[in-house]
Amino acid sequence: MDKRNQTEDKVLKRAAKCFADELLRYFNITGTVSGIAPTESIHLELHRMYEDFNLIMGDGSWIHFEFQSSDGGVADLRRFRTYEAVTSQQYGVPVTTYVLYSGQIRQPKTELTEGLNTYRIHPILMSDQDANDLFENLQRKKDCGESLTKEDLVPLTLSLLMGGSMPMTDRVTQTFRYLQEEPLEKEDQRNLEALTYALATKFLDQSAMKKLEGMIKMTELGQMLYNDGLADGIRQGLSQGISQGILSIARNLLGSVSDEFIIEKTGITPEQLQELKEEKASADKSP
Repeated sequence: MDKRNQTEDKVLKRAAKCFADELLRYFNITGTVSGIAPTESIHLELHRMYEDFNLIMGDGSWIHFEFQSSDGGVADLRRFRTYEAVTSQQYGVPVTTYVLYSGQIRQPKTELTEGLNTYRIHPILMSDQDANDLFENLQRKKDCGESLTKEDLVPLTLSLLMGGSMPMTDRVTQTFRYLQEEPLEKEDQRNLEALTYALATKFLDQSAMKKLEGMIKMTELGQMLYNDGLADGIRQGLSQGISQGILSIARNLLGSVSDEFIIEKTGITPEQLQELKEEKASADKSP
């Protein structure tokens, strides 16, 4: 993706924060996160590279996370190595890469030796975790009248990476349903929804995401996205309305005052003024 709008960035930053706050403990990764690091790097050939999540640790090092639904072997390792090298050179920090592999991948290639150097990643295999079991266990708990805690719900955000026969779209819809039904703090709810949404956009195709649109609009995250889009639309509409009003004033002044006066008082450009003159001339010729 070459461009990320502000709303997408907001969702991804929220997802990264949730990942840092909740899932490092889940994967038994030690250390304290002190911030969220940039995920975009540009090297000298102007190739723009996007990483999934970068976290700044308390000791100043960075942890880089990638989510993989396929094992690209050597090609993937070279890509991860490039991410690390460019990021380390650009920000002057040591970088360690963890790769979360989805349930279909059991023996990924994790080491690459070329020349004098050996490059390694830390693999996290999700194949031993079954999404069917996860959702069934949560439903049994609900059927017994128990409320689900945030600790119960956090693993749902990773259900797309797990093994099991449950369809991918069902995993997302069930996750959003649980997040809406349980008594979570609004901030926790939005963070977990953001992480679920971020992973869904990575692992589901466009047609699947299209089917989920209606359901996502009903979530706290969907409301946030809607409000951001509405605010952007209002700002854009106001800007367009003001511009059209200025052009209308300038159009009405044509022939009554000098061109210099119109440009000075309305702020339009000479090119815009010439276009208005041509429009007026064309309209005057019309029967």
